Amino acid sequence: MPPVKGGSRGAISESKMSNEPLERGREPSDLRARLEALVRANTAPRCGARSKRMGLERSRRAKRKRGYYSREAKAERLRVRSAILALRYMRMLGH
Repeated sequence: MPPVKGGSRGAISESKMSNEPLERGREPSDLRARLEALVRANTAPRCGARSKRMGLERSRRAKRKRGYYSREAKAERLRVRSAILALRYMRMLGH
């Protein structure tokens, strides 16, 4: 194939396209291997859970010790939000 101008900064590169039709049919053994791989992926262990749904439930029950959803972080956000509302109210009253 002739070189085609294009890409970044006008570089010349070989075209990877062809006029040949795409191969549509697959070998039965190739399809079987892909299906078997999919079955193996769905039966893989997930963080000690026996199923995908169980893993999600286990994640929801997990203790959150750190991060945005920890008990301390929620309490801090509530305290700050209450203080801001109190300041807004006092400012509205003219204090």
